[in-house]
Amino acid sequence: MLILRGRPEESAEGAPFSFTFKLPAETNLERLHVTFMDGRLTVEGPLLRNNGRRRLDIEQPHLLEPVARAS
Repeated sequence: MLILRGRPEESAEGAPFSFTFKLPAETNLERLHVTFMDGRLTVEGPLLRNNGRRRLDIEQPHLLEPVARAS
């Protein structure tokens, strides 16, 4: 599983968020490569069984677990 959590910068509006994505079971988690550029998060990682690379683009994530904070 890949869990992505974030919150807006202090000057920005919005609420903290959390998204959960299921990665293929054969993904080599120790060799994941993650980039965030121009508002797009890209996760790439080799597969254990054939050392190929697989690109997972997150186009329409669904909010699974809102993060609440006490004030």
